[in-house]
Amino acid sequence: SKDDEIDSNCVVRARGLPWQSSDQDIAKFFRGLNVAKYKTKADKLKLAPEKTEAVIQKGSRGKRREVSFELEGTTIEPARTLKYLGIVLDERGSYGRHVEYVSQKAEKTVAALIRLMPNVSGPTSVKRRALNGVVESTLLYGAPVWHNTMNIGKYQQTFERVQRKMLLRITSAYRTASTIAIQVIAGVIPIEIQVEERRYLYSKEHRQQTTIKKEARERSLDIWQQKWPAESAKGQWTKRLIGDIRPWIKSKYRRTDYYTTQFLTAHGSFRTYTRKIGKTEDGNFIYCNEEDTAEHTMFHCIRWNNERLRTQNELGIILTPENITEEMLSSQGK
Repeated sequence: SKDDEIDSNCVVRARGLPWQSSDQDIAKFFRGLNVAKYKTKADKLKLAPEKTEAVIQKGSRGKRREVSFELEGTTIEPARTLKYLGIVLDERGSYGRHVEYVSQKAEKTVAALIRLMPNVSGPTSVKRRALNGVVESTLLYGAPVWHNTMNIGKYQQTFERVQRKMLLRITSAYRTASTIAIQVIAGVIPIEIQVEERRYLYSKEHRQQTTIKKEARERSLDIWQQKWPAESAKGQWTKRLIGDIRPWIKSKYRRTDYYTTQFLTAHGSFRTYTRKIGKTEDGNFIYCNEEDTAEHTMFHCIRWNNERLRTQNELGIILTPENITEEMLSSQGK
């Protein structure tokens, strides 16, 4: 109604002042905002000058101007940033400060959640992924607005760093495991692809929601699959085990824990790995004197021949790195 007070959800955006303008021009420009005061009085509305905030968006090359303006006797000092509806606006007209703000906020959430997720025992991987949704909702808030910021490497890395901390606890992985590998093992889409998915959903909001959500997710999986084999030399063993992301992501029988993740990443109690991190002097297995790798232990080592043969007889198949994850996903009992 006309007697309602204008609160902090009201925003005025003024455009058109040349960046070459003098400080006097800027001061005159802001004095013009008092026009709003007369209009609101005529309409019997109440201004709240003490809640008014301002930021001068000068662009990436513009010079900061130290100016202030007055509204109903209250002096307003333009700030470097301004938060509106949860989005941080800055004087450069970019959303870099917003990315930094939500990253810091999400990191505090991560610090609290990881206390609930020890590497050994604790919640199942399904429950851990559910907790990850809390962090993702913080990072992705308003993504259609600031999605272009992810084109800048340092901001993408900032988000990736936060996501990685959660992924390490979701998968119970060693800290040396590569990010691209634990993203796949956890079944969590890389954060920059999720940002693009939110942008795509927003651009198609006029369409039927159920259909477009499914289409957007399939599109994200396509992007992820294209990046997965070619992204880097890291995670090669995981890529060999999980070449096709979709069956792994979509399986209702996918479960990971501290021991499974060691096999899927080859980062764990294998002597080639412990030698690499300086924990042992040589990389040979103590039972057969062969190089102790994840592949050797699981598929070749004579120490585990009986267990391996019994499992293969039950499955009716010879296990290889190329088919073992398919067998893992084929039923809950396996």
